[in-house]
Amino acid sequence: FTATVAIERDRVDSSMLSVDSIITYSKCACIPDQDRCTPDRAVAEEKNPGHFHVILPATAEWGISVPVGNGAAIIHNAEGTVCLSQRLCYGPQGEGKSAGPSFLAEDKPIGALLSRVVEGRIFFFS
Repeated sequence: FTATVAIERDRVDSSMLSVDSIITYSKCACIPDQDRCTPDRAVAEEKNPGHFHVILPATAEWGISVPVGNGAAIIHNAEGTVCLSQRLCYGPQGEGKSAGPSFLAEDKPIGALLSRVVEGRIFFFS
């Protein structure tokens, strides 16, 4: 998506000459009838060999996995929001205290991005 915009005025009150912006769109659709865009599916795009960009919808208990082989997986730049209700939304670090019984990872915070390595793949879930 590229756009060129020209703003025309007869009087300029600023010394700013140009503005540059970068807009990034998700490669998947949003689930309809949500307050916020929740991707309709998980996506794992390999940017470089062994380096993946992962989009994980909060609606999936076990969202997606990528291969790690015999190496260790390192997660960089995790961002996003998981909303358990309209007022309870958390970032990748979660809410702070342990989730407790009946959650996938009882010892991790509610809403946190979680991962688990199983048979050479890292699985992401929240």
